Amino acid sequence: MPLRAIAEGREVTAPFLSDDEWTALTELSRARRESLVLPCCAARAYPRTSRLGLRHFVHRARDPKLCGAAPETEAHLVLKAGAAAALAARGFAVTTEYAGGDWRADVLAERTGVRLAVEVQLSHQTWAETVARTERYRRDGVKCLWLVAALRSHAPAREVPAFEVSVVPGERSAAVRVAGATLPLEAFFDALLARRIRFCARLRTARAQRITTVVREVHCPACLAPSEVYVVGGEMRSPCGLALTPAAWKPFDDRGGFGPPAEMFRGRRATADWQGLETHYVFARPRRMGEYRPKGSGVMIRPFRCPDCACRFDRSVLRHAFFARPVVARGERDVRLTTPLYEERPH
Repeated sequence: MPLRAIAEGREVTAPFLSDDEWTALTELSRARRESLVLPCCAARAYPRTSRLGLRHFVHRARDPKLCGAAPETEAHLVLKAGAAAALAARGFAVTTEYAGGDWRADVLAERTGVRLAVEVQLSHQTWAETVARTERYRRDGVKCLWLVAALRSHAPAREVPAFEVSVVPGERSAAVRVAGATLPLEAFFDALLARRIRFCARLRTARAQRITTVVREVHCPACLAPSEVYVVGGEMRSPCGLALTPAAWKPFDDRGGFGPPAEMFRGRRATADWQGLETHYVFARPRRMGEYRPKGSGVMIRPFRCPDCACRFDRSVLRHAFFARPVVARGERDVRLTTPLYEERPH
């Protein structure tokens, strides 16, 4: 559904017209059917307002000059019109449905030294095709920005800036997902043009974090002696709001970085790293915490054993015993990392 047409030799863009101009254009089209043509194919057109109040132009039925442009959904129209309006309000000269040789941009925005194409892609498109289309824009000195329905098929890449978008059904509002946040379309373009949105090859934690420690009492399956087991949980987040996977930050805890204070324990204690109590376990008597040593992808001193009878706890038994027992103590603490933690994750 085009947003641009030529009315008696003058180019007009539907979202940029005032109410009076749109009314006059509609009356002119009714009186003179040949007054409006589309620049994409020179076919006759007429103005129309969608059920959401979005103004656009439509090919006249049975016109032999109908172009091969694919039909667009109303969600596509919402995003195209929203991007055009947002960029125009920020000082760009905006042209919709702009044809530039072997590419055709939904929105082309131009400002001194900057040419930006916005492509709305809500239907399926292969990653190879996305890259090829982006290269055609780059060849002609145009930066291309993709607003897509989903980023399932590829990880974010510096060469192909793409962002997930969503349109509220039955409304004219759209939002863009950036890292761990969701921004209205207008706020997204504000942040983008202010260079507050940038590509990062890896995730870095913010210095200030909040962690949760849970202590439960488990009993030896052989002698029933009690031991206290703690698990450090929570999330390590980056400044942009994304959470590191447990495997990226829990080894830091294994080295003692987030060990809970002694007052959380009532007596003998044992420690276990996170990851759902599925990988490594460490036992230590009070005031005799052993030194952790790297081993493979995680760390471990020795298997978890009962402090009284030395019975070795099976992992599945310990996991079941831990989550089946009541909580002895729970605490949240604000910590400040001396050095940030990293995870290789483009975003």
